Amino acid sequence: MRIRDATVRNFRCITESKIEFDDVTTLIGPSGVGKSAFLRALDWFFNGSTPLSHEDLRAGAAEPRIEVEVTFHDLTPQDRLALGKYASPGIDEFRAWKIWLDGEEVITGKAKAFEPFQLVRSTPGAKAKRAVYERVLVENPGIDLPSWGRSEAATLDALDDWERDHPELLSDLQISAGHFFGFNSRGKLSGLFDYVFVSADLRASEEAQDSRASVIGRILEKAIDRSAADSALDKLVAELTASHDRIVLEHFGEQLEALGDELTQMVGEYSKGRAIDVSATPAGYHQQPTKFAVSVSDGDAITDVTRQGHGFQRSLLIAALRVLAQRGSPGDGGQLCLSIEEPELYQHPVQARGFASVLRALAEDSTAQIQVTYATHSPDFVESRHFDQVRRISRARDGGALAVRSVSQDRVVERLSTWHKADVIIRQLDGVVLNQLSAALFVDTAVLVEGTCDAGVLVGAAERTKSPGVQSVAFVDCHGKTGIPFAHAVLSELGLHTVVVFDGDSAIRERLRSTGKTEDELGAAELNEASNNERLLAYLGTAAEPWPQGCVSPDVYAFADCLETWVDEEWPDWRATLNELVRAGKAFSGKDAESYRLASRTANADPPQLIRSILTDAGLD
Repeated sequence: MRIRDATVRNFRCITESKIEFDDVTTLIGPSGVGKSAFLRALDWFFNGSTPLSHEDLRAGAAEPRIEVEVTFHDLTPQDRLALGKYASPGIDEFRAWKIWLDGEEVITGKAKAFEPFQLVRSTPGAKAKRAVYERVLVENPGIDLPSWGRSEAATLDALDDWERDHPELLSDLQISAGHFFGFNSRGKLSGLFDYVFVSADLRASEEAQDSRASVIGRILEKAIDRSAADSALDKLVAELTASHDRIVLEHFGEQLEALGDELTQMVGEYSKGRAIDVSATPAGYHQQPTKFAVSVSDGDAITDVTRQGHGFQRSLLIAALRVLAQRGSPGDGGQLCLSIEEPELYQHPVQARGFASVLRALAEDSTAQIQVTYATHSPDFVESRHFDQVRRISRARDGGALAVRSVSQDRVVERLSTWHKADVIIRQLDGVVLNQLSAALFVDTAVLVEGTCDAGVLVGAAERTKSPGVQSVAFVDCHGKTGIPFAHAVLSELGLHTVVVFDGDSAIRERLRSTGKTEDELGAAELNEASNNERLLAYLGTAAEPWPQGCVSPDVYAFADCLETWVDEEWPDWRATLNELVRAGKAFSGKDAESYRLASRTANADPPQLIRSILTDAGLD
């Protein structure tokens, strides 16, 4: 059983937001948009460890109501057996709601049920229930309904049995599920699905306890086979109970029998025909779960985890998860959703990348039965190869509702249908996008360029403005003109503002003539560049032309030929500055991105209008 999607309403900064889940679900977006709030809302749904209050209610909510709705799918036979009516045959999902209504919590689930029975079930008190059920019998004379049983519990069981035998009379209803799920009391759902939330401020000491709600506890469940020990301990409990009974009988048997006879004789003086028996109460021994303690050997000292620094504590959590990834699952086989807020905290970049690999291995190991989701601000936890598992959360400009954007391979193929055939797109997408977009996903605007030198010129010019928005813009090297549509399709689907800058290559024939190519080869190169320009503009939704230049359309710019020839003509001081930097040993001659950047940043003359327009479009004026 896995989470398919979750919807949160009126929780903290969230008005209403729905997120679909994958094996690994990566939540990204600016600070304060609700990524952590979403994960904490799920923690309340599953674990309810911290009761909600009016402070958790979204400011301005129309009513004092917080709601979290979760849909599960991929139900196993074990899930169906435990869920009963909530997982009817032929349905591969079930849905549950947890609602906070002005201080009161209500848990419901979607199930097949006979609608008139719902009023009976929701009526408090056996006597009132029976009165309501009598009306149901009267109002449904043509249906063979069961009679009221010996007790309220027996009757409710009979109603459940009747519903199983009459599926044709049932409807999809949202019905009370608190008696089944038992979220706060760790009911049946905890045996099927566990949600473990590792908050950004969580210390490993809080997770170093052997409990189902902790990471360490879940690891111990997964990594240690308790079955043999449980069997031996059950035998010990039986032996202890038998020994206890023998001792009690030996020391108290005659005394209790004599006391009972004496009381019977005394009571007989007042009431004939009755006997009194006095016996020992059964011992009631039960197997106690084995607890495990976690401590740290630090030199000659054995210390508590709380005495270690944040970095070490986070490392312990990572190590625990690696154990979980490497060990099998001899435990109960239930599903685990591991939810981490800012997994990059206290981690060296190399460690962070290793942690991301551990989480990916956990999720992709079918035997581990683990889903992973995290909210992150680090590119180390975003794999371009898995861009379809990214959920980008942003807030409307007016500060209102959240927007959750994701992208699928099908949507990218559809966007690129004018650029390539589907099979070509799928083959090339991974290689083109891989390692290019991770950083871009964390900004508001991406400027897509053909190469690092183009990016160097624009970044240096942007740094001249000293705009604070420089950090919210990514200049993305697309490895050539033909790589631009791939990056553009993914980023646009995720809701980023994209600005495209490319070389028109109008003088390609003359630039290649010095390479010794034949006229036929030069002509073919020229036709190829003209075709690429037209196809790129067609993809971008603007009029196709072979030799574009300047501002072709909103968010699309082209240098007439190439960057170097354009700056030589339009920004001669840039070239002079670059030459001076080379003579001073501060830059390199030839194509070098960092040298181009330094020249743009230090040139005496301001950049030409085209560059200023590009920067303004990107929000860097």
